[in-house]
Order: sequence, then structure tokens, then C-alpha cells
Amino acid sequence: MPLLLSAGANANAARADDGFTALMWASQEGHSGIVSLLLSAGANANAASTDNGCTVLMCVLLSGSLVCVQALFKAGADVDCVPVRQALSQPAYCSNPQCVTFVQQAQQARKLLADLKALIQAGDTGAACALISKPENVKLRVAKGRRTLFADMFEGVLDDIEAFNEKRAELAMQELLREEEEKEGKQKERGRHGSKKSSKSKIPASTVGVPPAASDVPTAPATALDHDDMQVAAALSGLLEQCGAEWSSTSPARLRQMLKDGGVDVAVSEKRMKRIKAWAVAEALVGGSAASCSTSLASCCAHCGKTEGELCAGEKLRKCGGFGVARYCSGACQKLAWSAGHKKECRSD
Repeated sequence: MPLLLSAGANANAARADDGFTALMWASQEGHSGIVSLLLSAGANANAASTDNGCTVLMCVLLSGSLVCVQALFKAGADVDCVPVRQALSQPAYCSNPQCVTFVQQAQQARKLLADLKALIQAGDTGAACALISKPENVKLRVAKGRRTLFADMFEGVLDDIEAFNEKRAELAMQELLREEEEKEGKQKERGRHGSKKSSKSKIPASTVGVPPAASDVPTAPATALDHDDMQVAAALSGLLEQCGAEWSSTSPARLRQMLKDGGVDVAVSEKRMKRIKAWAVAEALVGGSAASCSTSLASCCAHCGKTEGELCAGEKLRKCGGFGVARYCSGACQKLAWSAGHKKECRSD
């Protein structure tokens, strides 16, 4: 066969009476080496006989060669065509249960991919994220800690889901900054009014109109985890790693179910799980680990480096309003850090 192909033989040549090709013969006999050779030479993985419509994949099912079935799938063999579906209901084509299972999984993967693309095209990326995170769909991509032959099919939709999550996090942070600016403006306004009232008593006139210290400006509540939440995060990190899933693409409801399925006897509310997920996503994005990162925060300003000891009396470092993974000595430093790149590190659920 190699000599014939190297001499210019047509890999798709077929018999005149029934359209039977060399690839169909090699598949029916289970010759995996010849099947790979013919496919690399351009043989049609979807060829069918002219007398009864038998496809190459059906020929492989007759031989029961799993290696040949997988090779044809990677070459683009149609697992959803009517002849193949009909063949799976006939005993003659089911001699090897592993081949039958593989073809059925391939059919499920194709259907899942079509459903995900339809949801994303309709603008419902959140539903697509939930769908691909279901246990039965995760197993189509990862089995026993390894990527399956179907994993590459989903790379495109996973990129779309990741972009959607990043955009949602960006919008959430913009909203947090807007609220911070409004609070800062109100604080300054109260400071001006307070200064005017104080000037009528014993406060020197030189202090009238001085805005409040940046450390007095309230910030959004931080979401640092306590010891119990850290234990939950560590357990989930292990479960997610086992099934090849990501924190960012797994819904809080699914995370709670994973705890239950994994035998972790801890009751976690939806609100609490959202907080744990938000922390874990933020830690992952800055290079940390949800299973091992400490909940303690930096002891200096994340922008200017000013430490607690360098602050004026009554001042203190305040936590980042997104997830509490950074501290700032003032609202001004927080804004500058956001523009300098903190917005790529800080993520929201």
C-alpha cells in the first residue's frame, strides 16, 4: 500500500460495481495502520458504497476496531448520519461495546457543541456556561484526569465563555468605582458643611473647606474568607481539578452540588458560595491558589507602598472594594492602581 500511494495511486479509488474503497476494506478488516496511511493520503472518511449506502464508519463497527473508529472520528467521519444511527441498533455492528460507546459519546459531543453555539449566538452566554459545567458534559471533555478526543471541539466556545466572564467582571468593577466616586463626593460635601459649622465655634478659619482625609472615605465591603470558607474553597479546588473544570465557568449552584456529590458535609448558602467563588477567581487571576492562599492582606498600599507605620494618626489602609485582595491608603491610590492594571486582576462573580 505505501508503494502504491507513493507511486501516485488514488486513495479514493472505488470499485465500479459497488463504490467500495480501499479505506472501507481496511476499516472492515480492522487494519489500523493501513487506515491511518490512507487517511493521511487524503482518503474520504465519509465514503459510502453505492449499492447499500454502507459508510466507512459502519465498516469499522463491523470489525470492532476502536483505534480505527477514533482515527476516522479525528478525520471528520460523520457520526450523526442516518445509516450510522441505524447501524447502532443492529447486533452485527455492535461487536465491540467500546466502539459503540465512543460513537454515542461523539454524537453527544456534537449535539452539545451545537447547543452551546446556539446559546452564545442568541446572547445567552450565561446559560452556555451553566450547560458546559454539568457533570455529564464535563466528562465529555475530561475523563480520569485526561483530556478526551472531544475536548478540542469546545475550545472556541470556552474562549467565548471566558470573554463573557471577563466583560461581566469589568462592568461590575466599573459599577463599584462609580459608587465609590459618589460616596467620596458626598463625604467631601459633608466635610465642607462640617467645616463651616466648626468655624463658628473654636475651629480656626484656616481649616474651613478642607476635604476629609482619604482614609475616611468609605469603601465597598471586602470579601476576604474566614477559616471555614477557606476549607470549602480548598475542597472545591480539588474537585474542580479532578473534573477539569474552572472556577470562572462553574456556577455557584453547580459548585454547591459538587460539594454534595463529593461527600463534603458542609451547608453553604448561595450567597456564601458566590463570595467564595469571587475570592477564588480573583486569587487565580493574580497567580494565587484557592486551596492554599492566605486570607491575610498586604500590609502596605498596593499602589504607593506606604505602610501602616507611615500613615498619619487616625489613618489606616483600606481594603479593595472588589474582593479585598489589595489595600490602599487613599481613594486616589485605588483609582491610579485600577488604571495601572488592577482592573485585570480584580474580578467579580
